[in-house]
Amino acid sequence: CEWGVEVPISNNFLFTKSKTTIQDKLFSKKYDIIYYDAFGPRVQPELWKSEIFLKIYNALNLGGLLITYCANGQFKRDLVSIGFEVKSIPGPPGKREITQAFRKK
Repeated sequence: CEWGVEVPISNNFLFTKSKTTIQDKLFSKKYDIIYYDAFGPRVQPELWKSEIFLKIYNALNLGGLLITYCANGQFKRDLVSIGFEVKSIPGPPGKREITQAFRKK
């Protein structure tokens, strides 16, 4: 799809592809799910700072979901300190686990 265009995937699911960095992204509305697909903290540490995940937390609706392949322990502790409820779930083939984080408040 084109950049910045909201594309309906189904009656209850809209997809928007944004051409920006997470650091510069301005969230103008609340979301039910954010899929975070960056390389891990060891490779791209600048994308795993607490302030980014606080921004994501504030962009989620109550009960909203952040999902990522990252299963790093410090990352999960940072999510909990922000206020997320964190769960480790089985990952796809080749990945032991991935992380789900729900906005609680």
